[in-house]
Amino acid sequence: MKKGIITLAGGVLFALLVGFSSGGQVQSTGAPDEQTCGNSSCHNVDPNTGSAMLKLELTGTTETYEADATYSLKVSLEDVQAAKNGFQIVALDEANNNAGTWTLTDTDAMKELAGNILADRKYVTHTSNGNAQAEWSLDWTAPSSDVGAVTFYVSAIDADGNGAKSGDNLYTTSSSLSFATVSGLESLAARQIALYPNPASDYIYIENMPQDVIGFRIYDVQGKLIQQPAFLNKVDVSQLQEGLYFLQLQTKEELLTKQFLVH
Repeated sequence: MKKGIITLAGGVLFALLVGFSSGGQVQSTGAPDEQTCGNSSCHNVDPNTGSAMLKLELTGTTETYEADATYSLKVSLEDVQAAKNGFQIVALDEANNNAGTWTLTDTDAMKELAGNILADRKYVTHTSNGNAQAEWSLDWTAPSSDVGAVTFYVSAIDADGNGAKSGDNLYTTSSSLSFATVSGLESLAARQIALYPNPASDYIYIENMPQDVIGFRIYDVQGKLIQQPAFLNKVDVSQLQEGLYFLQLQTKEELLTKQFLVH
């Protein structure tokens, strides 16, 4: 997978709450069936009317996710008016169910919450120590199979710290990653790589393997990640069940895919 950093200008939804300095009210990201912390009982403000900027940066991908892959996210508010900030984020699949898992890189500044009415949803929000900053980093691990497009929802408050509902600004955004399907990977198989024997039962050897290959992955026909073999010119397939598989070779520039049969 080609490395890079992208800004999901419409991609994730965060909630910054001064009234809840130890974490935003759960289910306040503006995702389907949720409100935001701009509601009248909280900050009482319409979204996206202030002058600050909410950004989400994702490393390791551009527009797609791969099964079981882990991506690093950084959320930041730029040009904030005060030092009291916080966040809340959720990732949902096409059915609006929770998608993937979170790993907190700074447990002093962040914590994970489960939804209450929407109990399957998993959120990350700030702690009381994390609301004095305007940038947070965390990791997201994709589901183990194709769940369709995954959308990150974020809502953010830039608060003036006066303890009242007035004077605060709310920012919301959302953006999606599609699944890196097997058919999409196949279209990138531009080089003349040969696998033999094919069908195979024990080992598959790779002929004409590019010199810049940096890793392998094996997917089944549903696009589920099955193995990440060791970096060699042969792949042990003796533990795979009979059927069709796809060997993905990651080079420094592209993904190359060849199919093979196990019998």
